[in-house]
Amino acid sequence: MKPPQWCMNARGQILGKREEVCWISGLNYQTFRMVNGRRQVTGSADMNVINYSYSDSGMPRWGYQIEVSAYRGWGDALKASISGKATKNGACKVHKSTFPSKKLAPLSSWKLGESFFDTTATRAGAIGRCATTWTLSVTNATYGTSKSSVTLNEFRCDNATGGRPTVGCVVPWYASPLIYSKSRAPQLASHITRAQRSGLPGATFKSPLTRTTNAATMKRNRDLACPSGESRPQGKSCDEYPWPRRRRVCLPAVSDAASPVAPYPECPRARG
Repeated sequence: MKPPQWCMNARGQILGKREEVCWISGLNYQTFRMVNGRRQVTGSADMNVINYSYSDSGMPRWGYQIEVSAYRGWGDALKASISGKATKNGACKVHKSTFPSKKLAPLSSWKLGESFFDTTATRAGAIGRCATTWTLSVTNATYGTSKSSVTLNEFRCDNATGGRPTVGCVVPWYASPLIYSKSRAPQLASHITRAQRSGLPGATFKSPLTRTTNAATMKRNRDLACPSGESRPQGKSCDEYPWPRRRRVCLPAVSDAASPVAPYPECPRARG
């Protein structure tokens, strides 16, 4: 899978969305000989390393691909080959790991490794995280093998979302948007708009609403939002947050469009 365009802004930092993350790092490989007790460099290669990992909020599997390219180099370093192996640490297992040995040369040519992982947090109510690592091996017939590792630990998977019996994996630190139409759900949209304008969490990604699975906190929230003595319009029930049957966590937004989404759209799982 080709990394998205925004990935190019991830040099030296991890950027992400709800179901994908990217990180561009660097790698330097040098060859040298010892001559009369002194180290003599015989070659060097500077490489870009694109780490791109992607998931699905409705699937228990995610991918982590790595792309390596030498953009500058000279001497014996460019005679080397590079390969890789993916490993895991946490609540998951390796489904597949492929990175066949390829020559570093020519410059600006990309070498690709692909790996896939399956979460082991599959039982009802289970939550799990997993760190995934690529270990790169640079092999040169004259100089042996050098290794370097890169790790991503950005995905959380769970089977703990009420009303959804399937497992899913997301980036928990990236808030999930939930959009309601003013025309299709006017009372709910009005309630959310007024709550956001009051300064309560949920209006921006910097101040999102977050789900809780703590029973005591959930009860306290519902009692405050929906006191038993409060009157309700005829035929209406109390719209407390979070909804007890759905237990979603999202960043509510309100749209003026006629029907951008259904009043209760799907909300990504594993909400961190």
